[in-house]
Order: sequence, then structure tokens, then C-alpha cells
Amino acid sequence: RRRRVRVYGLDDDGGRLGLWLREPGREPVLLDLGPRPPQDFAQDVHFAADGTAAIAFWSGRIELVRAGAGGLEHARVDLERPSECVPPEGRSLVYSAFVTRGAVYATLYCGATILRAPLPADWQPVAPPD
Repeated sequence: RRRRVRVYGLDDDGGRLGLWLREPGREPVLLDLGPRPPQDFAQDVHFAADGTAAIAFWSGRIELVRAGAGGLEHARVDLERPSECVPPEGRSLVYSAFVTRGAVYATLYCGATILRAPLPADWQPVAPPD
């Protein structure tokens, strides 16, 4: 039976990222992923058949987490974009990533247009304050 890791979420503490992880039956662990440039966002999480989680960032940074024999393991892959896709001219972003035996694959949007709108003024309450 394969051991699984559960990804609970990302915390951003002043531009420094933390990834909340948990193996079934164990306490949650906060993995320090280091600093995040202001315009780099975690876009997607995919799980491989063996339980390895791949978290894709717009910049091409891929964070990998798995449950190994000695506990949780972490690795990072920084994908190099083709020269025509490198910002600012290239306007590109990595949208998703997944792991297969021996490789990481990612979806690259080159020439992507990022849309922008102001935040709405009419926020609606969801839960009362503490």
C-alpha cells in the first residue's frame, strides 16, 4: 500500500510561502518554501498515481512533495521557458504540472494575456467575526 501525503494549503507570510502537509494519522507539518516574488502564484496541485504532489507556480517553479520511507520528502524543479516566452515580452505562465516516473511535465501558456479588474466595493459577509 502506498503512503499518501495530503496538501492542505499554502500560507503566505509577508511573501514567504509555507505549505501545509499531512500524512494520514500524523500531525500537520508546515514546509517552508521560501520567498515568493510578488507576481508569482501557486496555480494548481496535481497528484501522481504514487501520491506525489506537484504544485505549479506561474514562474515555472514546481514544488514536489511525497511520502517516502523516512517520512515526507520535498524537491523543487525550476523549469526553463523558451526565450520567446520569457517576460516581459513573452507574457507567459505555467498553469499546471504533473509527475510521471522519472519526469515532471507542465503546461506553459506563452503569450498569455492577464486580465485585471478592480476589487468590488460590495463584499457580503460569510461568517460572523470571532
